[in-house]
Amino acid sequence: MREWTLLTESRKAVAAQKKLIAQLEEALSKVKTLSGLLPICSGCNKIRDDHGYWSQVEGYIQAHTDAQFTHGLCPDCIRKYFPEMEAENPPPTSSIKPQPKK
Repeated sequence: MREWTLLTESRKAVAAQKKLIAQLEEALSKVKTLSGLLPICSGCNKIRDDHGYWSQVEGYIQAHTDAQFTHGLCPDCIRKYFPEMEAENPPPTSSIKPQPKK
């Protein structure tokens, strides 16, 4: 009887392990990461792919990751491209936040 209990527990452990492996493989298949050096143009910020073609940063990252982009304007660009908007809506006195260190 004891052997039967051990065998049953062993089969349950193997089944649980197989289920966990399947879950990990599924999660890993969904992970996309960028690594290494990305050749980027200093002038226009386009990125050169493995075939020598240049594309916008957004398109390259969307093609190689699951990231999605939204667009807006930072305070510097609002001042540069729409100075009249800044005159109507001046930024708060502490508009620049320090970036967290990584």
